[in-house]
Order: sequence, then structure tokens, then C-alpha cells
Amino acid sequence: MPTEEMDLFAGVEAGLREKAAARDAEISQLLSAVITGAVTGIAPEKTYAQLVDAYKSWIYTAIDKIGKTLATRPMRLFTLRRKDGTKILDPMAIYLQIKSLGTAAEQAYALKEMGVEKREVLEHPFLDLIHRPNDIMSRMVLWYET
Repeated sequence: MPTEEMDLFAGVEAGLREKAAARDAEISQLLSAVITGAVTGIAPEKTYAQLVDAYKSWIYTAIDKIGKTLATRPMRLFTLRRKDGTKILDPMAIYLQIKSLGTAAEQAYALKEMGVEKREVLEHPFLDLIHRPNDIMSRMVLWYET
């Protein structure tokens, strides 16, 4: 069975290499056309759609990297409370005040000076929903696909 899986992946890798080689050849052809056109004053004969197709892989790679980074980050939920334990009804007002401060330590100090403490919420229906949005998606799939 492991050899069948390796054969499957070898075929996929070969296909990906062929597509990459074709893309690289097209990009090289586009660049030479642009350079030749710049030297001779003749505009290259590539359409806008062809130019977009040449750069699709870069766009996909960037978006894929962002999606995977967000999907692997831990999801944490916090609440702001006063020192006596009462909940702050407008936490965004406090957030906007401390947002301009540079480091997390400076922000924590500013919260302490205001008499506010930041507490992590460990159990909440929102966290349950984000962890398992439905029967076929996990948290990572949800954030990557979103």
C-alpha cells in the first residue's frame, strides 16, 4: 500500500513540475517580448488575460500562505473587566485608547492604571462554534477556506 501512495504522489509531483515548467516558459516568453518591445518600440502581442494567467500562481501562493497562517493561529477570546469583577459594557472604547501604545507590556500597564484587567475566556459557545463549525469542517478548514 505505501508504494501505491508513493506512485500517486509521484504522478502528482510530475504533473505539478510540468505545469511549473510551462508557466516558467510562458513567463520567460512574456518577459522577452516586453524587453524586445521596449527596445524596438513594438508592443508585445500578449493579451491582458494572458498576462493575468502568467501571474496567477503568485497571487495564489500569497493568498495560500495567508490562509494557512491564519488557520494555524490559536483562537483566543478575551473579556475586559473592572477590578471588582464587573463586566465592561463598551470594551472597544478602552481598546481604542490603548491601541496606539507600542508593546503589549505598555498596553497591560495602561489597563492596570485604568483599573481594568484582561481575562481569557476558556469556555464559551462562540469558541465551541469556531472549533467545530459543522460536521464536515474543522477550525483550520473554516479559517483557511474563509
